[in-house]
Order: sequence, then structure tokens, then C-alpha cells
Amino acid sequence: MADTMVWTLGSYDFLANNIEPYTVSLNRGWRLNPVILPLGQGVLVNTTPKRNAIPLNISGRISGTSSANLRSKLDTLTAILDDGRQQLNIFDDRYINVTPQTWQIEFIRGSGLQLADFTIDLLADEGVWISETLDSSDYTTNTTPTVSNGGNTSTPIKLTITAPSGGLTQFISTNSTTNKILTWDGNLLVGDILIIDMGTMEITEAGLSTLDGFSGVFWEINSGNNTLSFTSTPTGTAFTLEKRDRWS
Repeated sequence: MADTMVWTLGSYDFLANNIEPYTVSLNRGWRLNPVILPLGQGVLVNTTPKRNAIPLNISGRISGTSSANLRSKLDTLTAILDDGRQQLNIFDDRYINVTPQTWQIEFIRGSGLQLADFTIDLLADEGVWISETLDSSDYTTNTTPTVSNGGNTSTPIKLTITAPSGGLTQFISTNSTTNKILTWDGNLLVGDILIIDMGTMEITEAGLSTLDGFSGVFWEINSGNNTLSFTSTPTGTAFTLEKRDRWS
């Protein structure tokens, strides 16, 4: 577990600039309806509920040794906010993706230092904190690995499969713990790469994004240990599994 609070927004380090953003408020919520992706042959329903985007508010105080110094700090912070979607870190081991919405500056008169209070309204993508550590493991198909999610909410995985000698015509991934299955059928040549990204709900075949040959659902792994199963044609195909723990 981390024991360091870092307070960064993108490349902007609040503490290094002697800024005190010590108030953060979040309003959590759920989007309980499933995600529906339209396909040429009908519709695909992803039955895993996703967390809703949530409003997040940061407030604090900026101090400057002079008016020019205060203005410089404000200009730098505004430039970061103008860049749009950012990674917010409060603790050093996890982050949340946010998009600035509005920000407000209130100048304070009558003090020795030049002071300004600020309020920044952000919108978090889906209301979960994501581990800074990317877990990556190599496997072959016809195995049933146990994969652990150290967070307290479900998290997606990303599979990168290299077509072996003879090519690749099928890859089936199953989370036996949640009884969710994703099947890909196609025809890749030896050395071609198949990427199945459960988080973005995308499949890439030899560099081309497509959902042809896809059936089932994009699934996630629950908190704790999950028993997974992978099969392919041909058997024994090598692949890499990547995931990051998540917290609600």
C-alpha cells in the first residue's frame, strides 16, 4: 500500500508549486444499463454494468511571492486545464482519468503574500481509481490460470495473441468465475497479432480494428481470484495478459 500523497494533475505538481489542494469531493453513481454495440449482423450486449462518469471537485489555495509570481502559477495551471483530459493522482500508486469542466479563481487582498483560492470542477471517466502498476503475464492456450485483482471493483484485461506456425483461426477466452465468454473466429497468418481489449471493447487483427468474427461479451475480472480459461486453434498459442487493479 502507498503511504505518499502526491497531488498531481497531468504534468502539474501542486505540492512542488506550494499549492495546497487539500479538499476533494466526489459524487458517485452507477450506470446500470448494459453497454450495447451495434454490429452488422445485429446487436451485441455487454452485460457488465459500468460505473458512471462522476463529477469531482478540487479546491485549494495558491500563494505567490509577488503578483507576477502568482500570475505565473495561475497561467501554468490554466495551461494544464486547457489541455483537456488528464490523469489525476492523489496517492502515488493509483490514478483517475478526469476531464476539466470549469475552474474558478478568487483573489485575496490584504495579505503579505499574494493569494488566490481556486476551485476546479472535473469529470472522472467512470469513477474508479486505476493502479499505476501494469500487471503483465505470458501464457499459452489450453491453460486455466488464476488471475488476481487486488482492487475492490472489477477490472478489464487486454490480450495480445501472436499467431503461431500455421496461423490462427480461433481464440476463446473465458472467465469461469463470472461465466462470461468471448470468442474470436478469423484467419491470421503466422506472426500476425490479435489484440482483444476488454476495456475499450475493441479487437485488432494484424493492425486493423474490426469486430468481424466476434461473439460473446467483453468481460472483466472481479475483485480477488478469478479462474480463467483460454483455448485456441491451433492449441498452445502464446499470448500476453495485461490488467490494472481498480478501486471504487
